[in-house]
Amino acid sequence: DKFCIVFDNEEEMEDWLQALLAVQQGEKIEEGGVVKPNFEHVWEVFVHSKQLGSKTNMTGPCRLCLTDQAVTLVRREKDETVPETCLEYSLQKIRCCGHVDTFFYMEVGQWTATGAGNLWLQAEDTNIAENIHLTILKYLQ
Repeated sequence: DKFCIVFDNEEEMEDWLQALLAVQQGEKIEEGGVVKPNFEHVWEVFVHSKQLGSKTNMTGPCRLCLTDQAVTLVRREKDETVPETCLEYSLQKIRCCGHVDTFFYMEVGQWTATGAGNLWLQAEDTNIAENIHLTILKYLQ
């Protein structure tokens, strides 16, 4: 994707460039703030209360986000004033993953926030579930 922005002067262009780079690379923020990673892949999923899903407060619609280091679930809140809830799994702690129909599942080890077990996520269709599986599998190798 590309876009073009025209500025009145070089100073304004430089300000925009710095702002865009800060968003892309993650900027240093004040103490207590959260650094937002640069996700390489993001999928809309529904976390089911089956197995590990019942041990978390993440049941329902979430975004499954992938970096080269971790898989992060971000709960989609209806109320925008409510802070986002996140659950992160290091790629090193994912034992295996797969897909069945519209479901993507991943088995995580005991040293994760939820403990050992399977997390079941439902995608919109089988192609998306398969894409999630194959993409994460590449990152696990």
